[in-house]
Amino acid sequence: MGNAASRHSDSLVAFSDEERVQLMTFWASCTSGAKSDRQKATADLSRVEAALQQRLSGSALVARWLTAYFQETTRHASGQSSTISLQGFAAGIFKLGKGTMDDRVDALRTLLEVNQISLFDLTQELLTITVPAWFAGSDIPGAKAIHDIGDVQVATLGFLSIKLSRSTLDDALGLQTDTAKSQDWKRLLDPSTNIKSLSPDTFSDWFKKNASFQTLVDTFITIFFLTLDPFSLPPTAQERFRKSHVTSPKILSTTTTFSRLLTPLQYYYLTIHLPHDCLTTRSPHTLIYSSHRDGNSWQIFQHRIENKGSTLIVIKDKDGKVFGGFAHEPWRADPKFYGSGSEFLFSLDPLKVYGSQGINVNYMYFNYGRKSLANGLGMGGQVDYFGLYLSPDYGHGHSKAEPLCSTYGSPQLSGHQEFQVDEMEVWLLRPVEVEDTGTRKSVLDRPEDVEFLEMSGRKMYSKEVRAPDVTDKRSIDIGRS
Repeated sequence: MGNAASRHSDSLVAFSDEERVQLMTFWASCTSGAKSDRQKATADLSRVEAALQQRLSGSALVARWLTAYFQETTRHASGQSSTISLQGFAAGIFKLGKGTMDDRVDALRTLLEVNQISLFDLTQELLTITVPAWFAGSDIPGAKAIHDIGDVQVATLGFLSIKLSRSTLDDALGLQTDTAKSQDWKRLLDPSTNIKSLSPDTFSDWFKKNASFQTLVDTFITIFFLTLDPFSLPPTAQERFRKSHVTSPKILSTTTTFSRLLTPLQYYYLTIHLPHDCLTTRSPHTLIYSSHRDGNSWQIFQHRIENKGSTLIVIKDKDGKVFGGFAHEPWRADPKFYGSGSEFLFSLDPLKVYGSQGINVNYMYFNYGRKSLANGLGMGGQVDYFGLYLSPDYGHGHSKAEPLCSTYGSPQLSGHQEFQVDEMEVWLLRPVEVEDTGTRKSVLDRPEDVEFLEMSGRKMYSKEVRAPDVTDKRSIDIGRS
């Protein structure tokens, strides 16, 4: 008990000066009226719950859950639980958001067990209150609250699911047969699953492998307990918060609803999979192409994306499926595959991101105007058998995967293998920059592009162009996807 008490007494010291100020400011709201240091060291349960509800955008449910959790961390720190102590409160925040991986696993399990709630229910509530606060950094009005319960439920399943890895691809191909662990993880997606029915090892392994859920908890703890107003901080601090997913990137759009195809919940999920250089304060996320706004034209689409920078393509097909891909390198006309390896494909229902599997390097393909070579835009797989493909005959494409795309491990993304585009958006996330005779000049130098973004800068990013890996027998045998 002595060692445990000593460890928890050090919890406040583990925070930065700025974080301690925010924690103490919140704690003062729980102990207002207390005069002596001894009185200020503890707070009644009802006062803590009321202060939490006010801090958490009015969420009575999460306020009640956290109160019970802090009551338990107080019991561990001091042996009493009739009130909540400052040290118990600080220890609870530290273990949940800043402790070791084992600390965080233990804290999350404690939070679920003392409240007898499912991981699904907790995640759903965290998304509902956290994402609107995060999205405030976009400078897009609206999205103050999330009311679409269907959207929240799909996002919840996305955050609870383990991202596909090479091992899961192998399993889908029948190269492995032991799926007991993955079946246990799937139980976490069920709202009726009691955390006590899962072994500690299963739960620990799930948490340590789920970077998306870890990021959600980090965002929640930082926004509501460790920073007061990230938007009033210097640019360097704001950039740090963007890269750690505490605030949304700035968004330049022509619609008050932000996007016709993405919701803030979906956008948050996608941004936490982006490289840090796509989350800087220098580069707002800009809607550079919208079929609704700009028309259904391959020429316009091609012009808007070619040599512009890192982009996010979002497609809605005629079956109502919404999916797309992130390209880290600029799209450039070349009948060979290229890319940085940070690219990914995604679907919105189910909400999943599919990254490189390490089987081949066929990340990006963009070609047009050649009679003897394949034309169009492709990601993953191989020519004529892409994980995602858009034809220069605008409005047509395919998503071929039997059983999975060899490059990204993605299944068929569209409603049908051959699909028709209903609507499409392209977002510029990181513009490329070039030097021209010693002066820095934007590549977006044509008049029709000026409306989107004004850039200054650096040398253009480039990578060695890589040809399709046609010698990899396994990637061909997979189903040519």
